[in-house]
Amino acid sequence: MPAYEGNAVYFKTVIEPHSMAHPDTKDSWDQVIRGKLDVVPVPGTHEQIIQGSHAGPLAEKLRRFLAKAQVGCPD
Repeated sequence: MPAYEGNAVYFKTVIEPHSMAHPDTKDSWDQVIRGKLDVVPVPGTHEQIIQGSHAGPLAEKLRRFLAKAQVGCPD
């Protein structure tokens, strides 16, 4: 698998951080991402993070990272 040479953000659920369905850990991502890897904890499970009360905190964290990324991007 080819590596990604850029930076990435990994939104990691706090309720089931090592789910059997998604055993991804920072060490696993470090093998794929060659740039900076930000691991951001988010409330909920893998399924819940885009639903109901869990969607707001995820959206706010995502908004901050997107705004930060746009500062360095040419128009």
